[in-house]
Amino acid sequence: MKSPAHWMLFFALAPPLMSTTTPATTTQVTVDQGSKIRFPSPNGEWEVDSVTPKTEEGNSSLVLKSGSGRRSLPLGEFFRSGTLIWSSNSQVLLFLDRHSAEDTRLRVFLIPGSDGVQTDSADREIRSSILKLIGGGNRILFYDLEVPSCSGDEFVVSARVVTVSKDVTSGPAKRWDGKYIVHLKPLRVTRESFRVTAEGVEKQFQAH
Repeated sequence: MKSPAHWMLFFALAPPLMSTTTPATTTQVTVDQGSKIRFPSPNGEWEVDSVTPKTEEGNSSLVLKSGSGRRSLPLGEFFRSGTLIWSSNSQVLLFLDRHSAEDTRLRVFLIPGSDGVQTDSADREIRSSILKLIGGGNRILFYDLEVPSCSGDEFVVSARVVTVSKDVTSGPAKRWDGKYIVHLKPLRVTRESFRVTAEGVEKQFQAH
């Protein structure tokens, strides 16, 4: 059981969950379990609908539909809430799936080339990079992502992470702020920079 001091430190270091700001190059909307949305692509050819569960035990799901209504592709369920983001060219749909208050999962859908197939590789590569940076003796307490922009060929991901040593139940915690570029077709992830703040000491890292 974590001590009250541990959680006070955690929430002091963790950034606000829904502070995402996105320039005019993207369109975004927030969705949660109780909401019913229709989120059209910028060019109007596609629309994302949320389907609420029929029972209290079920999860809401997302469905991609063509503007003509002739095609309907399930994008999968989500547990809590999230942010849907269309790229400016309507070729990429991003979903920041906030699986819990401490965990955000990046889901990427390519439209229409992959027929809406979910791509988990970007999220796995970002998490892997963070785990390599913090070392094997640490664990992630808080993993939150933001997407400032998405052109359709690539997009920027800002990762905010709070970590703590595995062998302790409370502090000292560290906050990691990183920037990644996700390149599409083919998919690859590159790290641009990372900043670490712990006990008032800040360190800058630049990717090579």
